[in-house]
Amino acid sequence: MFRVKCQRANNFVSGLQPLWFHASNVVLHAIASVLFTRLVLVVVGLEPRYAMLAGLIFATHPIHTEAVAGIVGRADILACIFFLLSFLTYHE
Repeated sequence: MFRVKCQRANNFVSGLQPLWFHASNVVLHAIASVLFTRLVLVVVGLEPRYAMLAGLIFATHPIHTEAVAGIVGRADILACIFFLLSFLTYHE
């Protein structure tokens, strides 16, 4: 449901231009990477420099290429964001 609304908003703003769909996927992946870094810092208790390293590895890992490059991968990115948010909320 949220994925459909996100795609509708993207279509409303930029039409069917693939550049903007890709740009919004990159922004969503950046949000997921920041949330992962926060999770590693708070829950696992790593030092900030190691948490930053873990976040950078998460952000640049090749397995995320398909999720960021394609429109279908948006569901994966949004699922990751909502999982990380729920886990952080539960932990606090």
